[in-house]
Parts: sequence; structure tokens; C-alpha cells
Amino acid sequence: MLERCLEKFYRSSVSRFYNYHDYRLKKFVRELSQSVLPDEVLLDVGAGNCQYKKDFAGRCKYISQDIGDKDYCFTYDQIDIRSEIYAIPLPDASVDVILCTQVLEHLKYPVKALQELHRLLKPGGRLYLTVPFAAEEHMLPYDYFRYTRYSLDFLMQEQGFLPPQISPQGGRFIFFGKTIKDLFPLLTNRPWLQKTLWLLQAPVVIPLVFVLYFLDGLDRDKNLTQNYDVIARKPK
Repeated sequence: MLERCLEKFYRSSVSRFYNYHDYRLKKFVRELSQSVLPDEVLLDVGAGNCQYKKDFAGRCKYISQDIGDKDYCFTYDQIDIRSEIYAIPLPDASVDVILCTQVLEHLKYPVKALQELHRLLKPGGRLYLTVPFAAEEHMLPYDYFRYTRYSLDFLMQEQGFLPPQISPQGGRFIFFGKTIKDLFPLLTNRPWLQKTLWLLQAPVVIPLVFVLYFLDGLDRDKNLTQNYDVIARKPK
């Protein structure tokens, strides 16, 4: 019953304000899915439970990759390629688009990973990446790095990509709203209690998060954000 209530709640229009992080990730992927072509090959790197596979059904050739067995939340039963991200068994320049969401922070050797993704992309191919800037530690103990927009720009160009397009997922008001929303639920590591607290506090927290969402327009620099969206292209 609790699971159904929570799922319905997060699918509602309220989710845009109450769970902005999830909303932005899905928006990022949805916009990508609308731009791919039927003859293109898309590789979802670190795909986990392939939650975005449905977004690309019928739109392109979708291939998923993950090493598996590192996040107890995922079954990894839909993964096409099981491998380390540093050595994905595909030929050079064989992929048109790579999707890599919330993965780079979990890698001990992010530079090696970006080199591998660059190798796999065809000339003119695109890398769609999201990474955290200010987020709690997660998927422990496999959580190693956080990234600024300047480090992302440097890393991408250092590995041979063109200057990337980097967008913050909101500013300090939205970030403050997330901090308030997660304050009490994340004081416990029991999933059922976390979900209960998120639902119980919603009537009080939603109005505040709603106001903060619109106040975020006052933050011009947005140098305090939870995540960054990155789009990088391999030169032709």
C-alpha cells in the first residue's frame, strides 16, 4: 500500500517541485530520446536496472552496459554487456550516442572511463552525462568524487571532446528545498521508514519547496546545485 501511494505521488505533477532531482534526470533523458535517430546506436553506460530503456524503445538501437552487483537496489537482469566501464567490449567508433547518468562519481578512475567513452563514439558522436556536485554519499562504499562545472569542462576537453554544454540542475533555493525534504527521512537507513516519512511530511514540506522552486530564478549564478547536465561531442 505504501509503495503504491509513493509511486503515485512521485508520478504526479507535484514531483516536479518535491523531487526535482528525479524530474530533471528524466527530462534530460526524455530530450535525448526525442533527438536520436532510428539508425543510431545508443549505449547506456552504468545502466543499472535499465530504467531508461523504455524511453528509447522504437527510437534507436539501445544497448545497456554495467559491471553489476554493486547496488543492491538493482537486479541487473536486463544488462546487455557486463564489463568494467574502462574496457567495454565494443569496437572503436561503433556508437553514435552514449548516456551515462550518475555514474562518474562511483569510479576510481574517471579519466580512464572518459577515454573509453571517447574511443567508442563515432566522429561527431555525443556523450550525455549527469554528475553530482553537492549530494550525500550514496551507493557506499563506491562513492569517490564530486564535480564542478570547471572540472567537467577540463576533463572533457582533456580527453578530446569539444567544449561541452554544462547546465546546473537548479540553484541554491532548489538545493535548500531538497535539503529540507530529505532532512528527517535520511536520518534513518531503513527504506520503509524513509518512505513513510517522505509521505507524512509532504503536506508541510510541499508548500515550502514550491515557493523555493520559484525563488530559484533569483539565483543567477547557480553555483550551488545538486547535479550538472553535460552534453559533449567528439570532433568530426
